[in-house]
Amino acid sequence: MQIKPFIWRFLRRHAPAKNAILVSKARSGTNFFLDVYANSVPNSTSFREIFRPTGDSFLSIKRTLGLEQGEYLELVKDDPLQIWLRLEDVSQRSGQRFIAKIFYDHAAEHQNLWEHFRDRNQVIHLIRRNPFDSFVSLNVARQTGKWLQEKDTVTPFLPKPFSLPRAKVEAYISQAEEHIDTTRAFFRDATYREVFYEDISASAQRCAETICDVLQEEVATERVKSRMQKQKNYTNQSIVSNYSEICDLDRHFF
Repeated sequence: MQIKPFIWRFLRRHAPAKNAILVSKARSGTNFFLDVYANSVPNSTSFREIFRPTGDSFLSIKRTLGLEQGEYLELVKDDPLQIWLRLEDVSQRSGQRFIAKIFYDHAAEHQNLWEHFRDRNQVIHLIRRNPFDSFVSLNVARQTGKWLQEKDTVTPFLPKPFSLPRAKVEAYISQAEEHIDTTRAFFRDATYREVFYEDISASAQRCAETICDVLQEEVATERVKSRMQKQKNYTNQSIVSNYSEICDLDRHFF
C-alpha cells in the first residue's frame, strides 16, 4: 500500500495517550526518532529496547524505577509488561511522558504486552520505505560493529564492499512486508500512526514537526537538535559489489 509523504494512516481517533510505543525494525532510524522526541516533547524520557535482555537502556530504567539489573532481567524474561506498568505508574504520579521502542520480533511471545500497547498507549509505527537500504545498513553494521553514531564521534571508515545474494534480499523484503502487514492489522483499532523514515531523516526539525503532527499537540520544532548522526557515507552502488544484478530491488516498497 502506497502512502504519500507526510500522510499517515489514522485508523481511529482517541484522546491523546501520554505514553507511547515505537514499533519498528533495526536500521530504520529508531534511535534518531527517540532522540528528537526526547529533545522536543516537554517532560519526556525516551528508552530504547527495554523489553529484551540485551537492551541498551538499563541505566535509564535504573534511574527511573530503581531496579537493579538482576531484578530487571528477571522481569524482561518472565513479565516484561510489568516493566511498562511500573513506568506508567511513575508517569501517572509525576506527569512525565515515556516512550520506548520494540522491534517486531522482540517479546513476540508476550501477547499481553502487545495487547496492552494496543489498548492503552499511543502506537507509532516507524517504517523504512526502502528495505534494501535497511538490509545494506544491517550488513554494514555487522561488518563494522558500529550500530549507531553520535555527532561527537569520529566518522566510521568506509566499509569494505560486499555481495548480497538476491534470494536473501528478497527474503528480507518479504519479511518486512509481513511484519508491516501484521502490525497494521493488529493495531487497526488502536491509537495508531505511521511514520516513514525517509520523511523524517532530512533533519531533526523535520522529525520534530512529524512528532508534533503525530501527537496532535504543540512540541518544540525550532532549533531542535539530535545527538545522532547518519552513519551512511556511501551509496548502495559503491558498497554492494553485485549491485547491477539486484538494483531493481533498491526502491520504495511501502
